[in-house]
Amino acid sequence: MSTEKSNNPKIKKEPRLKKEPCGNIANQLRLLRDSKKWKLNKLAEELQPYVEINLKGSVGGSLISNLENKKQNLTIELAIAYSNVFDVSLEYIFCLSYDMQPVNKEIKEVLGLSDISIANIKELVSGDNGEAYSAILNTLCQTGFMSELLKSCNDYLFLTITQKDSWHFSDYRWSGDDIVPMATMYLNNRIYNAVESVKDALITVGYENYEG
Repeated sequence: MSTEKSNNPKIKKEPRLKKEPCGNIANQLRLLRDSKKWKLNKLAEELQPYVEINLKGSVGGSLISNLENKKQNLTIELAIAYSNVFDVSLEYIFCLSYDMQPVNKEIKEVLGLSDISIANIKELVSGDNGEAYSAILNTLCQTGFMSELLKSCNDYLFLTITQKDSWHFSDYRWSGDDIVPMATMYLNNRIYNAVESVKDALITVGYENYEG
């Protein structure tokens, strides 16, 4: 038997990009549609301007249904269309990243906001009244209104969930049946007071944005 080493070179395997366990593509597409509460045909209409294939009528609805039920593979053309319509990255669509947009990663880590929350804020401040909404949002954050709102909601949840059997407040005691309405009244009062405290700042913003 020959002892010579084989001259055949070893074939190196090409590196493969592994998917993260954040679901499957079909489910990802369904979640995106659900986030807008769109029907199949409505989504097809939104995708149509970005693709050359016909998505009009029942044809488009059937295609979307097939994609979401793994009966048809997502093409790169449709993936790009989804990316444009939902403002998400291709990595997210193909389940290669948990982040809808890479630029959201730091915001999510620092503020703890979800991709959906970030997308809703972006959509709000980029609309027709975007400049005014942006100014109002900044005012509410800078004046402490948002902090008070978060604290008020947190206290409301604490009272209605963890104190569901009885609630002691000052010298009063309420039964479980009284907690929700009393906590709701307490929440409404705090929100009212918070709004009163920022009215002047909001009026100033209004003059700057609506009076020119």
